[in-house]
Amino acid sequence: MTFPDGADFTIEGVLTNFQYFKPVSAFRTQYDYDNKLYIVAGEVIARVSGESWEKFVQTRIMKPLQMDNFFTSFASIKDRSNIAAPHLNEASKIETISLFADQINGAAGGIFSNVDGMSKWMLVHLNKGEDGNNLDKQLFTNKS
Repeated sequence: MTFPDGADFTIEGVLTNFQYFKPVSAFRTQYDYDNKLYIVAGEVIARVSGESWEKFVQTRIMKPLQMDNFFTSFASIKDRSNIAAPHLNEASKIETISLFADQINGAAGGIFSNVDGMSKWMLVHLNKGEDGNNLDKQLFTNKS
């Protein structure tokens, strides 16, 4: 639905076709990973907040945490001179491959960051949602 590059599903197509997916295990019996659910979660954020997942993450997470080198899409990166590239190991030969094109929304693997940005993200989690020099800013709480 989203890979390889050139797949042309829209969010409506993903949501419509999601009903036909078959679970690989019973609910909560084992770890299962599916990027499609992140795409759906990104769409939930967009519909509830009224802004795209990318804009939501940029304004509500990245900006408050001063994550200046943290991007929600490849297209939003202006200076691409120092970006790690994905590689493929095939037939005992390691090749650099191109980054995938932006997806329906970036919620499924659309984050590009450096170690500084990831450190800020980790610290806000270790501090239970608090940020700032004196932990005087609250980004999120543990309440459900």
